[in-house]
Amino acid sequence: MANDAIPPRGGALAAIAASSDHDQAVEGPSRRTLRRRRQRADAAARRNIVDRFPPDLLAEIHRYLHVRGADFLQRLAFASVCQASSSAAHLFRQETPCLLLPSPVVAESDGDRDDAKEDEEDFTKATVFSVADRRGATVRTSDPAMRGQAILGSSCGWLVTADESGTLRMANPVTGAQVALPAITTGSIPVVKRQGCYFDLDPEAFLQIRFAGAPPPDYGGPVRGRTYTFREEQMAEYFCRKVVLSAPPHGGGGGGGGYAAMLVMERDLGAPAFATSEDPEWRMAPSRDGVEDAIHHDGRFYSITYSGVVEAWDQRKNNGGAAEWTSAVVAPTLPPPSDDATLRRKYLAVGPGGQLMAVLKHAAADAEGAARFPRRVTRVWFTVQVLDEARGRWDEAVDIGDAAIFVGINASLCVPAAEHRRVVPSCVYFTDDEVPDACQRHRNRDAYRRCSYRDVDDSELRNAGVYSLMSGKVEKIGSSCLGENEIMWPVAAWFTPSVV
Repeated sequence: MANDAIPPRGGALAAIAASSDHDQAVEGPSRRTLRRRRQRADAAARRNIVDRFPPDLLAEIHRYLHVRGADFLQRLAFASVCQASSSAAHLFRQETPCLLLPSPVVAESDGDRDDAKEDEEDFTKATVFSVADRRGATVRTSDPAMRGQAILGSSCGWLVTADESGTLRMANPVTGAQVALPAITTGSIPVVKRQGCYFDLDPEAFLQIRFAGAPPPDYGGPVRGRTYTFREEQMAEYFCRKVVLSAPPHGGGGGGGGYAAMLVMERDLGAPAFATSEDPEWRMAPSRDGVEDAIHHDGRFYSITYSGVVEAWDQRKNNGGAAEWTSAVVAPTLPPPSDDATLRRKYLAVGPGGQLMAVLKHAAADAEGAARFPRRVTRVWFTVQVLDEARGRWDEAVDIGDAAIFVGINASLCVPAAEHRRVVPSCVYFTDDEVPDACQRHRNRDAYRRCSYRDVDDSELRNAGVYSLMSGKVEKIGSSCLGENEIMWPVAAWFTPSVV
């Protein structure tokens, strides 16, 4: 407190006597001065105490919490308190990726729950599982970007979500900050939202941008002469597949700044689109083979096509002065897998040494159980191809050393296991990446409550797990908080907590 708030010697009675004795009292500060001093004292009392510590000390405290194995929620709470000191936040040790489910799990045994009550509860909470601590927690979600929304991207500690109206938002689950992305109907994407809850795609304009004319013979997407219509809720299921950010959108609710976003459309569409904080409209770009996955690395967007072509993307001005995005091939074409029928998905990642890595997800159903009652069980496995730039080829790696890869519909990243507690090296951490199927399971969840011996058990395909490249075995993760054989919608997503 300021000295002005302390009564003169002799206590309150002496203060009253002094104020009433005008002849002998010494002239003191004015009421305005006292008010200003009180305001400064109040502001100092409200000031975050961590602002008084040097950034290096705060970073050392955060490192100590990691070394001592403090609960991940405690570490996030400390980092959130230090958020105001941006110089300190950039020095903090990177958190281990966590598994986020935007709403509590709808377990198979919960078929009799009241749907209205279920929805009311789900949209205000989220389930977070820490790989480092191997435990989960239920947390409240920020509204509206996190409540029951499908997660389409995870970059720099920020998520990109899509709601049932097709609106895209960026949200930081730790700080609660949110920034809106441009509407799908902006820029050069030939999509128009008509009155009601529908989006119309103009195939003529779409084909012209993606293929610069006629599509290839094996193309199975929109064709001329038809209008393709999507309901609002279908935009996150059948139109948008993934959004990658180049940097965190600083500025909270003030509009963000200094970022670029790459939108990857679903397979039938296959085209990418780009938007930046300086050019807040989606600019659709050509892609004859169709973009399957994308990442941001070393200042550029990289993508891999369905045919295995790896490209880097750059923004430039065309002859008319408008911004456009073009790509260039930066690696040899990925060799086709020996068993192409089992291939489900290709991911692109960057190893700790900066080398490009292609992660191939496979799945196949095998008969298991007693001979009289065989049951078909879907098994999941991964193969990893590492780019050898010096030799200009891809090499399959059975052992990727200390690296661990995290893949999912919204993110693909590689981390050094030695720097992240309880992360197993030479493993692939994965989640369900079949968004349309997951959505259908949720809408028809009563039909998925129990699996009979005549059905295929696909729990390994639709749950989170860890695949060891060395042993070829899968271990489930998050079962303690996510449950067994749960019906998850939106699907679980990886994110790396950050307060930046």
